[in-house]
Amino acid sequence: MASFQERVVGAVKLDPRVYAGVKADASAFGQSMGVVGASAVAAGIGSLGGAGIVGGLFRFVLAWAAWAGIMFLVGTRILAEKQTQDDPRAFLRPVGFAAAPGVGQILGIVPVIGPFLMFVASCWMIVATVFGVKAALNFTDTGRAAAVVGIGLIFFVAFWFIVSALFGS
Repeated sequence: MASFQERVVGAVKLDPRVYAGVKADASAFGQSMGVVGASAVAAGIGSLGGAGIVGGLFRFVLAWAAWAGIMFLVGTRILAEKQTQDDPRAFLRPVGFAAAPGVGQILGIVPVIGPFLMFVASCWMIVATVFGVKAALNFTDTGRAAAVVGIGLIFFVAFWFIVSALFGS
């Protein structure tokens, strides 16, 4: 079994074996949510110019949870393949590790190019989420996983703006 650090690095490198391994390891749920938490803290620090650390952290966690929920529903109800499994915890483990590139959002504090670096980290996290969803739902088609992530992303962005309005940023 891979260590936590090896799993995080593998998730950042978009290694499909890491996502499949995390899905199969029921004990990895806490690690997965830890990755989401680390990304949330990084998003909070990276958004110091906007919502601040606490606002950025809460905004990330709430929006990520909504995104994961929508992706689970779309992936298991609308775009499911015959081998798709309907297990929320097994879904959340690889999708949680897919948040690993989001730790790069901490670079939002870099003067001048910080917003661009946050954007790059966010895009990388979206791509990683395609890998996570593909493994989580046993999809054979990457395009189907990308569609699930894309549909979920529409709701993620809407929820992000709602939460941002609530936190005043």
